[in-house]
Amino acid sequence: MKQYIQLIMLLLLPVVLHAQSLSGVSSNEVIPDHPRLLLLKGEEKILKDKIATEPLLKNLHEEIIQECNRMLPLSALTRNQQGRRILHTSREAIRRIFYLSYAFRLTGDGKYFKRAEKELLAMAALSDWNPSHFLDVAEMTAAVSVGYDWLYHELSENSRKEIASAIRSKGLQPSLEKQYNGWLAGNNNWNQVCNGGITFGALALYELQPEESAALVNRALESIRRPMTVYVNNGAYPEGYGYWIYGTTYNVLFINMLETIWKKDFGLCEAPGFLNTATFMQHMEGTAKVVNKLAVKSLERVTESKQANLQCFNFADNGSSTVINPVMYWFAGKTKNLSLIWRELDKLATLEVKKDPSLTKDRYLPMLLVWSKDVSFRNVKTPAERMYTGQGKSALAIMRTSWDSDHSIYLGVKGGTPNESHGHMDIGSFVMEADGIRWAMDFGAQDYHSLESKGIDLWNMKQESPRWDVFRYNNMAHNTLTINGKKQIIVGHAPIENSTEKRGQMSVSMDLTPLYQTEVSSLKRGAGIINDEYVLIRDEVRTGNKEASVRWNLLTAVTPELIDDHTIQLSMDNRKLTIKANGTVSLKSKIWSTESPYDYDTSNAGTTFVGFEFDVPANTRQSIDVILIPGDKQPVMKCSEIQLF
Repeated sequence: MKQYIQLIMLLLLPVVLHAQSLSGVSSNEVIPDHPRLLLLKGEEKILKDKIATEPLLKNLHEEIIQECNRMLPLSALTRNQQGRRILHTSREAIRRIFYLSYAFRLTGDGKYFKRAEKELLAMAALSDWNPSHFLDVAEMTAAVSVGYDWLYHELSENSRKEIASAIRSKGLQPSLEKQYNGWLAGNNNWNQVCNGGITFGALALYELQPEESAALVNRALESIRRPMTVYVNNGAYPEGYGYWIYGTTYNVLFINMLETIWKKDFGLCEAPGFLNTATFMQHMEGTAKVVNKLAVKSLERVTESKQANLQCFNFADNGSSTVINPVMYWFAGKTKNLSLIWRELDKLATLEVKKDPSLTKDRYLPMLLVWSKDVSFRNVKTPAERMYTGQGKSALAIMRTSWDSDHSIYLGVKGGTPNESHGHMDIGSFVMEADGIRWAMDFGAQDYHSLESKGIDLWNMKQESPRWDVFRYNNMAHNTLTINGKKQIIVGHAPIENSTEKRGQMSVSMDLTPLYQTEVSSLKRGAGIINDEYVLIRDEVRTGNKEASVRWNLLTAVTPELIDDHTIQLSMDNRKLTIKANGTVSLKSKIWSTESPYDYDTSNAGTTFVGFEFDVPANTRQSIDVILIPGDKQPVMKCSEIQLF
């Protein structure tokens, strides 16, 4: 019944949002003078005052200025196409132009203006911004537009004309052509990024073409509601961690531009789940790990320096490293939930103390300062919720025993369907951390160009697509089950069920039958953290008229040892994890290689598959419990006493 209700809500959502929206923008309205994008003229003083009172922001501001100094002698970017994309050029253009424009607005030093102008004119002079891969256009439009707007009154008449002409002809105009604007009807990150980028251009040129710009903004207002429907499931974002940052950042930039100019969001923030999506993102980041005992005094508190490069729950096409996430500061201000930046402040402090060069690789880093200007850093509390669930195409559950203990257990469980943008055959898979070590991991994606350049039809999502032959993408490479050597069924779907959070148990279950129905009559998996001590994974297999040969898999970068047929031990840095299996079936512990025989697959050096093999006779029901025990703990409760289904 819940699934039917959610489906009805999803179908009605565009209509509801349209009714909630205001009438759109009018070409007759007078909008603020330049600069008008994200930080209005005169707001520099507010930002300077904030920076002066917060040591973390002061240090970050100085890091950005130093990075701008390093940019000064660099040659201007060139088009430099790699395969289908010039996206790397567009993104670096944003970083350079945004940083340099910020430095000029905050310091008034002309050297930053001159260097930004040089980059702007170089980008304007490119032959095109690669409309066949429209993300490249969107991000380049954003880059050139923010520079044009923020430096408008210092740019010469000729420079303004050249830059405005490029925004119009290489950014806005291609977005009107059917062959390039299929993203308008999409419901993923492409829609968010492209609508956001084009809106940068439309607003930058507003006084030059009010009717055209108003039409583009109104088109974006209508179109961007489509991807905003995906947040309906408690804010969960189907494309995962990295794509959340990409799509949601541009979605917020779009809303922020509207609010800056028109002082309203046209009903966008009322999209169900949208304002809760930062909570989803917060849970996606795993356990902390102490780097050293250096105390960082900031925000009127003393905190140990933690590793900023934590691991995230990297399902689908996502890398595992966490990053500084400026848009979390916008959500903290918008929702008044300061715990959303609890970990962000810690990451920021760590990178500043380490003088880590990765800090200034974020192209929208100046927005962290802009979005912080109205946010209080005092009394930022540790998040309270230890368990999160979300449904949808990438249904998931995340549990942890603690937010701030170095010995906490973290478990992320993946349901849903492989049939999702950037999806993998990872249904039933999980990641697991304890004692600051990721014991059960996920490969994430292989570099797209490395596969596309070898002729792999990577974006074909059909069952027989070559995508699913890529080593990292099918179920055999994930922490789930493989039955009779077969791949998961692409159209199968497994929602999160039986969500339990009570004393001594956090757990969920999934009916995986639709993913394996050609091989078994029923397959269920339950997963949870028991007594804050260990992780339990339970699988129940029912066969039909044929036998099922089952592989229970776990991917790890930790040294394994087979103790006996039921026991595997993983060891790292004098810490260990014991994996023990029991069930109504004969088991055999195994170690498998993670190297692929195909030349198009990337190397997986330093990783290993471990797990168990077992056979289930025809017309039989059998179950297996696997417990993952950190350190030398001994489970208090018997597995048979724990209900997961």
